[in-house]
Amino acid sequence: MKKSEFLNESGTNLVVNKSLLHENLSFFKSKLKKETLIMAMVKAVAYGHGSSLIANELQASNLVNYFGVSNIDKGIELRKNGITLPIMVTNPISENFDALIVHKLEPVLHNLELAQAFDAYIKNKGIIPNTFPVHVKFNTGMNRFGIEPNQVEEFIAMNSTASWHLKSVMSHLACSDMESEDEFTRNQFSSFKAIRRKLNLALEQAPIYHILNSNGLIRFPEEQHQMVRIGIGLYGATEFEPARPLLKPIAYLKTKVAQVRFVKKGESISYARSGSATESCYIGTLTIGYADGFPRKLGNGNWHFELAGKLYPTIGNVCMDYTMINFGTEKPEVELEENVFVFGGQKSIYDYAAAQGTICYEAMTNIGTRVHRFFIID
Repeated sequence: MKKSEFLNESGTNLVVNKSLLHENLSFFKSKLKKETLIMAMVKAVAYGHGSSLIANELQASNLVNYFGVSNIDKGIELRKNGITLPIMVTNPISENFDALIVHKLEPVLHNLELAQAFDAYIKNKGIIPNTFPVHVKFNTGMNRFGIEPNQVEEFIAMNSTASWHLKSVMSHLACSDMESEDEFTRNQFSSFKAIRRKLNLALEQAPIYHILNSNGLIRFPEEQHQMVRIGIGLYGATEFEPARPLLKPIAYLKTKVAQVRFVKKGESISYARSGSATESCYIGTLTIGYADGFPRKLGNGNWHFELAGKLYPTIGNVCMDYTMINFGTEKPEVELEENVFVFGGQKSIYDYAAAQGTICYEAMTNIGTRVHRFFIID
């Protein structure tokens, strides 16, 4: 493997495989009509993988049309790191409207009050009418954000006098990865189509429509409109188990051995004397801790690190910057600063999430900001 973007290989690193990123993108493109647009979701540090790293690679590929982030500051960060493609911000805040305009970030207006406030803002700023793009979200069952379906007419009236340019209309699927909830999902599709029909009858120019996410596109490709939003699937993960063989996790997390020491039977290890040597053994100290996003609950034997093809359990509590593992009674053939897999070797991101009692989304996005991210090319 060859490193293409080397940041810092001391300590803990998330190593992202550029080739696998493209393979996953190609898989999703194979399910799209030729004219369907792709919005790559790079929110939450690109699901833990590094927003600017991923966005710049996708922009250079000319295979995506939009980026999506949650917060304005993340959109600004992308602009400062060379991203020129349109960026949609899913949760704009009124006090940051100036920043939206300056950095050409496109807000999602997810309630009528926010829509009214943004319209008043751009009118007050004297922005040329019908030039600044906005996206409008309707609630079809997620019940988190969105204008209600019974408010469509009220929105149409507002839009008729608004100074924004209605770029797209969207909704959000609540359980596209759950076969047991397919009836609910299909009801969401029906509700969105009804909203689309009403809007198209009233609008002079039809906007882009989009509702499908990664799992939605895998399971319901026939429901694609003019654009799809691909998030977790780009990074090779899904909570829809039948689809896991179709995707390839694009990253592995590695850390280093900082020290190896011999501990006598009965001695304790880590804070609160939480680990105990049931027999004399060798203990390795690794350069990863809960400040890097490695959870404390994975201490005391609840996770195994991989070194040279062998798995070794944690021992004692996870510390802020370090974690200890038990090499056993035989002195290990290990060099200081040797690489150790956290996940991405024998243990997958799914194993890592399951050990924490959570989903891969949370496990990925909890990887700490001080963990370095860089690309390799297979």
